[in-house]
Amino acid sequence: LFVLGSEQVIGAQFPNKLEKISEELIKQKNNFQMAMILQISGDVDSTGLCSTSSIPPVPCYLLIKLQASMTADLYLRSRLSPVKQDPLGQGCLAETRRAILNQVREWLDNADSEKRILWIVGAPGAGKTTIASSIINQLENRPYAKFFAKRDAPAFSNARLIWPSIAFSLAEKHHGVKAALMLALRDKRSTDVQDNSADVQFESFVRGPLETYLKESGSRPRQSAFPIVIIDALDECDSGEDWNLFLESLANWSKLPPEFRLIVTSRSLDQIKEIIGAVSFP
Repeated sequence: LFVLGSEQVIGAQFPNKLEKISEELIKQKNNFQMAMILQISGDVDSTGLCSTSSIPPVPCYLLIKLQASMTADLYLRSRLSPVKQDPLGQGCLAETRRAILNQVREWLDNADSEKRILWIVGAPGAGKTTIASSIINQLENRPYAKFFAKRDAPAFSNARLIWPSIAFSLAEKHHGVKAALMLALRDKRSTDVQDNSADVQFESFVRGPLETYLKESGSRPRQSAFPIVIIDALDECDSGEDWNLFLESLANWSKLPPEFRLIVTSRSLDQIKEIIGAVSFP
């Protein structure tokens, strides 16, 4: 009985150990790729890689990991020029807006929902930003990226700056997304990210890295914490061609795997409704 019990325990532990080994191999591969991209871009001195002059000697893979973590954020910031977001507000008062917050929670927890986009609609001053802040505050340890638009601030109302800012934020919070994003930027190293239209930015720097990240983490449990994106006050962005292309890219979010969720708040505008009304929850 003891031997049988031991075999059962070993059998139950083996998949977990295998998963941890797989995750560690992916991390090391990502660290190596990022270090190589940084070296090629000139952000890392090639003479510093795998140096044997350190006392005590440092293993090569640890040097690569250290250099990647120290400079990857600087590389991404210089390429993406993300808009620095204001700190979050406190959100809704206790015991207020419970119905809508519970509805959001149920939607986020429903892995089988066919809707990848949640659209929160309200009149000016109705508290949409407060609700968005509450949603983020209640995410606990789940990673997220946010962009809170503001009509009276040029950087916060420029639709062409939204996806680069979100891509940077996702990379900050998810190592796998960071590595995939750096690969995407490497392939477009001869172009300025801001010169790309919003729809190209989405495909190259958001959708592509997210799908790459999901593919590499496909062996993990379904309940793993995948990133959530929140765009608040979308209607406060400047109208024009950039905004039109950004709205079209929003609709393409619905083509992402169900693990990735997007929450948008805005006034009820026909143009937004035309684009995401049919593909958004509820």
